[in-house]
Amino acid sequence: MPRMSFARRLRWSVLFSLFLTLDGALYAGTLAHYAPGVYNIRDFYIPDPGFYTLMYAPYYHTGQYKDSNGNTVNSVSGISVRGRLVTLGFATDVDVETISPEFLWVPRWTIPGGGKFGAYVAPQFANSNVSASLETVTGRDVSSNHSQFAAGDLYVQPLWMGWETSHWDTSVAYGVYAPTGKYNTQIVGLRLSGLTFTGIAPNNVGLGFWEHQFQSAVAWYPWQDKRTAVSLAETYEISQQQQGTGITPGSYFTLNWGISQYIPLRSDRKLLLEIGPAGYCEWQTSYDHGSGVDPTDNPLSKVFAAGFQTGLTYVPWHAFINFRFSSEFDAVSRFQGDTISGSIGIKVF
Repeated sequence: MPRMSFARRLRWSVLFSLFLTLDGALYAGTLAHYAPGVYNIRDFYIPDPGFYTLMYAPYYHTGQYKDSNGNTVNSVSGISVRGRLVTLGFATDVDVETISPEFLWVPRWTIPGGGKFGAYVAPQFANSNVSASLETVTGRDVSSNHSQFAAGDLYVQPLWMGWETSHWDTSVAYGVYAPTGKYNTQIVGLRLSGLTFTGIAPNNVGLGFWEHQFQSAVAWYPWQDKRTAVSLAETYEISQQQQGTGITPGSYFTLNWGISQYIPLRSDRKLLLEIGPAGYCEWQTSYDHGSGVDPTDNPLSKVFAAGFQTGLTYVPWHAFINFRFSSEFDAVSRFQGDTISGSIGIKVF
């Protein structure tokens, strides 16, 4: 392995500080707010007029960090400490539970082209648990455990427009993440071979920066009763500078895909079983930049995931309860794990 600067090597010892959660956002070890694998297949399209309350509860687990070649990383060799070369080994386990209530409003008036308008707000609350252990070849080791429950960043989507026909649904939306969650740049120390190393405190829940989110989605219904939906949803994120680090995270593009099938469980078709495959692809499309970025260690990340969704919908109440599972693969420069997400929703009036 090529020799790296000590500061660059040291960042491996605090990988857990890169894992921050939002919008469940779970998420997966990258500095991005949007959480793929949480929203249901048909959630990207505006429902009938009314006021809705929803709740999303994703759980994310990973024990793997992938390097820029897609290999699992568990040690870094060749660190020079007081003239001695040591090997830094680490094991990272990340378990994050998130609760995200959502309040959605769809007015009765229409927009040009006969479309619908909607808006919603989604606060986030996360119970993060990040465990990391470090060990040197000298036999000395350092461990750190952080667990808490705190508010994450707030997401507000004031602009959501959709158009519907007998065989198609389309939507476009704009939203913003506000850095309202628990976040600080307190420095914490780790002792290794008699030296004290520092890194950003790993117990943040918020990401510490504003972010713009642009989204579009299209669904095709082979039959007019819309029993089957083939959906693609695109999300693009543009971040502002992170507080206290001098880093502006790069942009991310996420593609959610899914096929939703309704199966009537009663002859009156009021109770529906929903099943179908679902997944996502996420790419970092631009490099991090700013005074806090090491230009020699600034890879682009990506990940793919596949899984399924199932649930029940009670049509008269516009109510649902869903379960979704996604397993990530082919990750590069980020964590790779699994997401289990439960959600419920109902039309209030």
